[in-house]
Amino acid sequence: MKGTVSLSSNKSSAKDRSAPEILVCKLLLPLHENYPTYHHAVSTAHPDLGFLLLSRMELEGGQIMEDVMVTGTFDPEAMLAELQSGNGVHEAEIMDRQGTTIVFRLVLDATPVTSITRELHLLPRYPTAFDGGVVKLVVVASKEKVQHLYQRLRKFAPEISIGAIRHDSVIGPKSLLTDRQRTIFRVAMDAGYWDVPRRASLTDLAQILSLSKSTVSETLASIESKLVQEARVEHILL
Repeated sequence: MKGTVSLSSNKSSAKDRSAPEILVCKLLLPLHENYPTYHHAVSTAHPDLGFLLLSRMELEGGQIMEDVMVTGTFDPEAMLAELQSGNGVHEAEIMDRQGTTIVFRLVLDATPVTSITRELHLLPRYPTAFDGGVVKLVVVASKEKVQHLYQRLRKFAPEISIGAIRHDSVIGPKSLLTDRQRTIFRVAMDAGYWDVPRRASLTDLAQILSLSKSTVSETLASIESKLVQEARVEHILL
C-alpha cells in the first residue's frame, strides 16, 4: 500500500520507549451562522442529506479546494447553485454522479480550521463528515498537540466537544488493525455507517473506497470482530 511505513526491528525498541503518547481524537465542532464558509448553512438547510468532505488541498492566495460528497434525494443543479452562492465559495462544479450520490468540487477561502491545523502542523483525517452545522474532525497527534488544537478551536467554537479519544500507535507493530482495515474503518466511521440511524450503506462505502460491496462487507465483519474482542475505546475530556 502506498505510504506504508515499515519498522526496522533492531531500532524500533529504543524509539518506542521514547515515543510520545499518540491520540486518535474525534472533535465535534459546531459551526455558527457567522462561520465564514458554506458548511454551516448548507448542512443545516438540508438535515436529511449526508455531507462528506472527501479531500482538501491548499491553493495560493489563501484559498483551498474541497471535494464534497452529498448523499440523498435532492436536485443536483439546485444544490450546485446553493454551493456556488455559499459564504466564501468562488467556484463550484459537479465532478461525479452515481445514483443519489454526487461529488462537488469547490474553491473557497481558507477556513479557520485549515489555518489552525496548518499552524500546528496537524493533518486531519479524511473523509470528514459534517451535518446539522457540526463538523466531525478526526486528527492523529500527540496529546500535547491535541490539547493545543482543542484550546485554539474553542476560541471561535466555544461549544466544541470531544466525541472520542483512542490511544494508539500510528506505526506500531502491535496495531489492532491492518493499514487496509484502518482505512476502511475510518471511512465507515466518518460516513456514519455505525450511526443510529445508519447514514451510509455498504454500497455507499464501496463507492467511496472503489471496492466491491462483498470486500467491504467482509472487511467490516473482520474489523468488528477485532474491536469487540480487543479494542479499548476511551471517551474522555481533555
